[in-house]
Amino acid sequence: MNPYFSVIIPNYNNEIFLHRCIESVVKQSFINWELLLIDNNSKDNSKKVINAFGDNRIKIFDINNNGVIAKSRNLGIKLSKSEWLCFLDSDDWWETNKLEIIHKNIKKQYTDVLVHNELLIFENKNKIKKLFYGPYEKNFFKKLLFFGNRVSVSASVVKKEFISRNKIKFSEHSDHVTAEDYDFWLKISAKNGKFNFINNILGNYFIHNKNYSKNLEKHFDNVFNVCEYHCRLYKKNKYIKFIRARKNLLLALRNFKSFKFFTYMYLSLTNSSFFILFFIYNKIKIKFLK
Repeated sequence: MNPYFSVIIPNYNNEIFLHRCIESVVKQSFINWELLLIDNNSKDNSKKVINAFGDNRIKIFDINNNGVIAKSRNLGIKLSKSEWLCFLDSDDWWETNKLEIIHKNIKKQYTDVLVHNELLIFENKNKIKKLFYGPYEKNFFKKLLFFGNRVSVSASVVKKEFISRNKIKFSEHSDHVTAEDYDFWLKISAKNGKFNFINNILGNYFIHNKNYSKNLEKHFDNVFNVCEYHCRLYKKNKYIKFIRARKNLLLALRNFKSFKFFTYMYLSLTNSSFFILFFIYNKIKIKFLK
């Protein structure tokens, strides 16, 4: 019998957090799963950590992804044998009832992507924050493109048949690195994939000094590389002015206490003064929808 869930974990020299991550899968109350550990030629003791579990549902595959984590996730998708794909970063972990709750929700409602909420945990700040994802709205592709990502990769479960039928995978472009999941959700929404969001907090998103996404400047730029790529891919070049208005508005907010604030606000208004009002309206609306 094939597993119901395939859990795909990319790893690179992350032995310090890897045991906690894998243990959170092994201890799931729902037991019909496989774990595909895609290891990027780790030089630490990651393999020893993995093998110590002695669980035949855990499979290790080696890859040389050259720093493009999307290649690891895409290999996991290719090798998976289940109906549903779960993604989990090697420094994050789940609550023990995650897969059980996800399974029940899949049986209750039609969905192509199911997303739960998470706790954001900071290693050095003794701080925990609740992360609420979604909501789903009509024209979800446009909402994601204009207002940003509403999905977390470690909190998502995806129907394999949908992405296989639509030939969707994570972007391996070098200028999409750290934003490849955003690209993935845009591709799914562009094909009218159905996203469902549940209120349960079932995972833990861990921020620490080794996080690849800690390079915020690179991540910020690549998010907008993804946006402009999708505008051109779907012949939505008229949206680019809104994307650039959003980028400059966010840069203005990040530089609120410096003279750059006025420069970026001017650029944002030049791109589209309408978008700023649209952006504020959307933020208020999202508060009520959640």
